[in-house]
Amino acid sequence: MTGSDASEHQRPLTYLRGYPVYASTALVAAYVAALLLGVALGTAGMGGIFHALGFSSADVLQSGRVWQLFTYPLVNRPGFGLLWFVLEMFLLHRFGREIELVLGRPAFLRLYLLLILAAPGVLSLLALAAPDSGPRALSGSSNLHFSLFLAFATLYPGMPTFFGLTARWLAAILMTVYTLQEIAAGQYAFALALWCSAAVAVAFVAHQRGSFNLPNWTAWRPWRSTPKFRVVRDPWDVSGAGPEGAGEEVLRSIDPLLEKISRTGLSSLTQKERDQLEAARETLIRKDGEHPH
Repeated sequence: MTGSDASEHQRPLTYLRGYPVYASTALVAAYVAALLLGVALGTAGMGGIFHALGFSSADVLQSGRVWQLFTYPLVNRPGFGLLWFVLEMFLLHRFGREIELVLGRPAFLRLYLLLILAAPGVLSLLALAAPDSGPRALSGSSNLHFSLFLAFATLYPGMPTFFGLTARWLAAILMTVYTLQEIAAGQYAFALALWCSAAVAVAFVAHQRGSFNLPNWTAWRPWRSTPKFRVVRDPWDVSGAGPEGAGEEVLRSIDPLLEKISRTGLSSLTQKERDQLEAARETLIRKDGEHPH
């Protein structure tokens, strides 16, 4: 993604009477519309149709209702839970927008999709591993948007939030409370799903900021023998080549960095990669000075 592409993905989708509408804003509108639709169907005696969108491991694994992996967050029930729903929408609008502004819209939407799939994915695997424990059910977006807040806390750990607490400490306190709550209720599977969702949120943001790199499985060759020693030559020794050959050697060494810059921009480089690029630049300048044309 070039610099212009990055700025484009950080702009609002549109404006509504002068108010910027981001992807997170559109998601809030979708949740509110889904809540109103659920109330309308419930009033008409057809609430079962809407509740069928909630996740059930039995429905997904035995009946093939895979759409439930994606639709369960929309099933938010009114009543006492309405106050929490309003708070969730605030979290999505406030913190989701900040994540979208920093990481860009495509990255934000990828993160949101991963968080949607994380909890039901874990519950489905647990149901497969222990079928006698019964089906797992999940509805509503509370865990999803709490994990989104954890992503924000990873992005801005020292940002003041509620009650004068920084994002880091509020996330730690809430994570502890929710975990103890699930364990006290005997819902160990949901506690595990919560932690897995949290891990996805933290790892994704860390990866986007360059502080955590995913393993390159394609480069792993367990069947290849590892030499006991290797000969290291002077990187400028290119079989009699002059500084031109040496310059080509340096350029080849940083080709992956140049390709990454062309795809995602200079800001996507990690600090280690920036240091490597700067060292190569200084080496080229030094060699050019030693071998004037």
